[in-house]
Amino acid sequence: MKKTIMIMMFLPSAMLFFLAAAALAQENRAIPWGTTMSDFKKAQADKGEFIEFTPRDNPDYKNKIMSYITAIDEKLISEIVILRQRGIPEKDFLFVKGKLCTTLEDWNMIDEDRQAGIMNELKRQYGEPSIQKEENFYINSFKSPGTNVLFYMLKQPDGKAKCKVYYYTSKLFRMLILDN
Repeated sequence: MKKTIMIMMFLPSAMLFFLAAAALAQENRAIPWGTTMSDFKKAQADKGEFIEFTPRDNPDYKNKIMSYITAIDEKLISEIVILRQRGIPEKDFLFVKGKLCTTLEDWNMIDEDRQAGIMNELKRQYGEPSIQKEENFYINSFKSPGTNVLFYMLKQPDGKAKCKVYYYTSKLFRMLILDN
């Protein structure tokens, strides 16, 4: 009886873990960097609606990779368009000059099981991260030949964490320079 109750309690967490891992694996292989916005919209037509906006439409919009891009060339701010897909996680696909350069998954506040699921899937795809820690803030950096990943975690005392995962092309600088 106790084993059955334990299994029933563990099952929802395990399912969330595998759903999060499946979402990560599926999303990041499906869309190549540099895909044009029109091709992206065609390929994602069955994935639900996207909200389209620019940083000028939403000056409070925060994206670490976008900040890096605009630090390289502040004029690029007028060349950036974001397509947002609502859900868990909320996904922002950032296009510069009409080409996909970065994806942000905003997981918001998640429990330790989901944090572990995301971390395990990232390790499976990209290898071991380099980790920076400052008090309760963690940055896990992953690198591969085509994609760099930053997994930000702001841990709370209850074990939950506000989490964001940034994926961006490892050729970001080259893309920006060659398109000028």
